[in-house]
Amino acid sequence: MRKKTRYIRFRVHSEENIDFPDLVNSFWENSIDYLGSKELSSAEPWLIANKYDEENQTGVIRVNRDYEDDIRAVMTLIDLIGGIKSFVQVEKVSGSIS
Repeated sequence: MRKKTRYIRFRVHSEENIDFPDLVNSFWENSIDYLGSKELSSAEPWLIANKYDEENQTGVIRVNRDYEDDIRAVMTLIDLIGGIKSFVQVEKVSGSIS
């Protein structure tokens, strides 16, 4: 059976534009700190590269449905991306990419 996934649309708020690789690094660091390796592998999060808009600083993360709340918590813990103070706001959660 196929696993059910959720797509989390988010917006990064910062003083400067954030590069996608810096966002990915910050996300993985905070995810491992919060969930640990075992839970993170079960959550199966994935930042979708072609859905990240560097100008508007919006993007989408795909995650296993059972771990949606945990990934939302990880997103709120991000406070530094690539050495730039920032925070991430979850805008929408959906069952399909919108």
